[in-house]
Amino acid sequence: MTNISIIIPNFNGAKYLPDCLKNLNTAIKQCPNSKFEIILVDNASTDNSIQLFNYLSTQLLNYSTIQLNTNTGFATAVNRGIIAAKYEYVCLLNNDINLDKNWFKLISQNIKKYPKTACFCGTVLNQDGTKIESQGISFDWSGKCNQINHGLNYSTIHLLDYSTKYVWGSSAAAVIYNKKILLKIGLFDEHYFAYVEDVDVAFRLQKNGYQTLLIPKALACHLGGG
Repeated sequence: MTNISIIIPNFNGAKYLPDCLKNLNTAIKQCPNSKFEIILVDNASTDNSIQLFNYLSTQLLNYSTIQLNTNTGFATAVNRGIIAAKYEYVCLLNNDINLDKNWFKLISQNIKKYPKTACFCGTVLNQDGTKIESQGISFDWSGKCNQINHGLNYSTIHLLDYSTKYVWGSSAAAVIYNKKILLKIGLFDEHYFAYVEDVDVAFRLQKNGYQTLLIPKALACHLGGG
């Protein structure tokens, strides 16, 4: 049984929350032996995000909100959620992500197989599922980092026999971390308001000898910029 705290950072994202939570709830139901909590960390939204989240989450057993007074950006928001999380694993999920129903099931299976791994990610597709956005992050020793297979056409046939493998790091759009390890390396660097903060975490995980596992068949579709 893998227990997971799901942290959704949000800023004026009310229009994305219905689909996000609908697909999230479907994916949670595929793991009946696990416990979940959902934490919405709101960056001082001026829309009805909080009210809508509370309304939509009534069907979920365990949810809460953290309301910040200003728009602190991604890193600070998710750090607040990570600190508040009560479970051993934390899932960071962008509000404009729609998870496949088997996302948690596939990743939970690999957490059980590889309990010493720090980070678990899947294949992130574009909004309509036609192209790959990320299958983890690669590091070029010249200093450049790239989203693996970014822009390639997505093919289900291509993924049928695509086994798990270790990659340098993961995008934070949809990812699961071991909370204790994140705390050990110092959480996300709050100097980063938005973007690159996941690269920095990947660098520090690598520096401290921790690995990131890609589960290609764990699919999610991402609008981006939400």
